Amino acid sequence: EGNVITVVAYDFSQSPYPSAESTATVPAEPVLDHIEVSPSTMNFDTANAYQDISVTGYYQDGSTANLVSEATFSCSDISVASVSDTGRVVALSSGEATITVNVDGFIETVEVSVNIITLDSISVDPDNIAFVSIGQTQQLVVTAHYSDGSSQQISSGVSYATGDVNVVTVTSSGLVEAKANGNTEISIYYPGTPVVVVPVIVNTGQDPPPTVQVLSPSDGTSVERGQNVSVTVRAEDSI
Repeated sequence: EGNVITVVAYDFSQSPYPSAESTATVPAEPVLDHIEVSPSTMNFDTANAYQDISVTGYYQDGSTANLVSEATFSCSDISVASVSDTGRVVALSSGEATITVNVDGFIETVEVSVNIITLDSISVDPDNIAFVSIGQTQQLVVTAHYSDGSSQQISSGVSYATGDVNVVTVTSSGLVEAKANGNTEISIYYPGTPVVVVPVIVNTGQDPPPTVQVLSPSDGTSVERGQNVSVTVRAEDSI
């Protein structure tokens, strides 16, 4: 199918009559039957994440074509997501939105769901420290808590500071060491969350004395004056 063009030529220097007719058929433009978009749904969990929409046209003659450049795009809620003239969808904030794709009156939609997971807070274990001997250490463990209810231990990006380096020190990895008797605190920093403070007490007076047990000779063993006796002792310290 198409348009038929008939052409004749004149050469008046040779003859007043036209040439024989010549015909040509110009194919008709294909007729669009429907469009399809991909993907049909989008899910995002981080702000500024993006995904592109592809638009395919299906014609009555069985051919197909990429129609992204022919399509117009619109978003039902521009606070949730944006869509460019080329079909790129960018997540902006948590919520639901519908992207409408229009090609010459043929319309398809893409459902967009945005659930941006944010960091709510951190917790530190233990939440307080009591040392009873100089040189005693304690590792701090930091856990991040997110808006979707999930949590995970973190180490990268965490900063630690001691209130008194004469009482306790703390390494960049969160290892606390007792240096002298006293009270202080460790402050734990992580970007975007409130500072967490862990109280620390160092009191060597609370260190229980070691226990000593004579293993041999056994209790009640007779020993003569001047006799050499081998004594075995076991001492235990709780620290």
